[in-house]
Order: sequence, then structure tokens, then C-alpha cells
Amino acid sequence: MLVPLIWFLLSRKQPITQTLRLNPISPILAGLTAILSFGIIVLSDELDRIIQIFVPAPEYIVDLSGLLQPDTLIGYFLLFIAVGIIAPLGEELLFRGFLQQFLEKHWQDITRAILITALFFATIHMNPYWFLQIYLLGILLGYLSWKTGSVFPPLILHGMNNSFAMLFSFSDIDEGSFYIWNGHVAPWILILALGSVIFGFRIINNIKVKS
Repeated sequence: MLVPLIWFLLSRKQPITQTLRLNPISPILAGLTAILSFGIIVLSDELDRIIQIFVPAPEYIVDLSGLLQPDTLIGYFLLFIAVGIIAPLGEELLFRGFLQQFLEKHWQDITRAILITALFFATIHMNPYWFLQIYLLGILLGYLSWKTGSVFPPLILHGMNNSFAMLFSFSDIDEGSFYIWNGHVAPWILILALGSVIFGFRIINNIKVKS
């Protein structure tokens, strides 16, 4: 997806760094984003568990982890690189770096730009069962990109989300563990996650929007 975009930008002599929002961020902002991301990932996991009570996951979702599970340690490593780094990087540069920024300037309406970009983001995943979760994630990614003026905070959230999702799908978290309680995320983990979201969001929300 990125090759045509990069070629287009180079042919138009557009500044890659500015056009794709590759603006550096401070270590403090990166840490705050990681804290916020932890909370969002845990709360999203609980939301998914609640949804499955009313709308059970179809067979192809249940079997997905088995179909994608590598046979070797190198396979796991390569899958992690692809799912946790390469895929988030490509998607964030395309959607939050280029498309959302273009729509923000074209429409002069931040909310509309974020919502439409998130809609495209959810649609390309071609997964009706997870459409709502992916759309909500896209909105959060869009907010982080706009608020910080950089593609790196949403990249952190996206990469952590994919990595944790892969970890959850390949590990067997038993009932009664520190994380699971009665088929749901343990209350103490949810409280910690909620506190992380509130703490991270409050500080990041006070950051001055970069043009």
C-alpha cells in the first residue's frame, strides 16, 4: 500500500516527513502513549468478551489463531515483526499520516476527518465481526495522530494492540489466573486499565495541537 503512495509523493516533490506526519515525539510522550495504550487494550479485550456473550464469534474467528500459529520460534519472531511492526507502520502512514491529514486540511473539520478515516481503516480489514472494535480503535488512533501532530503515538498504540492480540491468541490464559476472573478480565486489571486511560488521556489531551 505504501509503494504507490511514496511514489506519488516523490513524483509531486512533496516532503515525505511532513506529508506523512513523521514528526518526532519526546520519550515522555511515548511513555504516556504506552500507558494509555495498555489501558485501551485491556478495556477493548473486555468489550470483546462482553460482545461474545450476545454475538458468539464465528468459526473462522475461533480457528484463526490455529491457522496462523507458526511451527518454529523463527516463525513466531517473523510473525511478530509482520503483525506488530510492519503492518501497523504501513497502515498508520497511509491512514493517519496521509489520508487523515489530507482530509483535515481539505474539509477543515477534524472530527469528520477522523471518523471517515477510521471508517476506511475498519473496512479494509474485511472482518465484519470485529468491525465495531476496529472502527473504535481507528477513532482513537486518529485522535492521537491529530492531537500530537505525529504518526508515532498511534503507531505505538497500533503496534501494542496487534502484539497483545497475537499474544492472547497464542497463549492459554486459564480461568482463575491473575488476568481472568469468571470469564472476564479481572476487576483489579480493569481498574488499573481504566486508571491508565484516564491518566494518559488527561495529560495527552492537554498537549498543544501541532499544525
